[in-house]
Amino acid sequence: MEEVETMASMEAKMEKYKETIKKLNDKVGKYEERLGLQFKDKNVLFMVDVSGSMDEEPEPEKLDEIKAGIKMLVANMDESYKVDIVIFPKGPNKDYDYLYGKMKPVTTKTKYELYNYISSLYARNCTPTRTAMDFVFNSAAYKEAGTITFLSDGIPTKRDGTNCPEDPVDNVLGHIKSMNKGSKVINTIGVGRDYRKAASQEKKVVFMKKLASQNDGFYIGF
Repeated sequence: MEEVETMASMEAKMEKYKETIKKLNDKVGKYEERLGLQFKDKNVLFMVDVSGSMDEEPEPEKLDEIKAGIKMLVANMDESYKVDIVIFPKGPNKDYDYLYGKMKPVTTKTKYELYNYISSLYARNCTPTRTAMDFVFNSAAYKEAGTITFLSDGIPTKRDGTNCPEDPVDNVLGHIKSMNKGSKVINTIGVGRDYRKAASQEKKVVFMKKLASQNDGFYIGF
């Protein structure tokens, strides 16, 4: 079993993450502030795309940027918050996984558990957005989550053996909106160069923008 990172080691890493966040701030402007202003309440569920494209060239740093952003947000939360992280996919035969499987109060202990969990994430397989959303909305454990912050670099796909065919975007959007019925805010953060083009009509960019707008959230591309 791997040893839990020491406080000194984590503090050193946090300094590195601060530099990454500064770079992200230069791209999107007041990144953390914009996230905080849009939280519906203090029960925040992060949904993180860890599909194979998250570390592919020409931008292999995408997953690392997401990790840094989440860690900085969690670092600034106090004990009035509850959080959990759902990742998708878990692997070639499972479409999602999570840290706690419930909303967990934020304490110092919780923060370091979150930091270590996020640090362990790596990119693999497809982008099963629909299945991950089905899990979240059908799980009693996440009923109290008022805000979902959804981070991804691509459009939804389905698992078909070793292939990842596209899951029809409009159908996925309608399905999520129908499940949500306005109960949760869904913020979306698109990661990658296509998301940094304000007028982009790329299908994946339009998907992320619509997912946010149809569910009362904000969209950021970086």
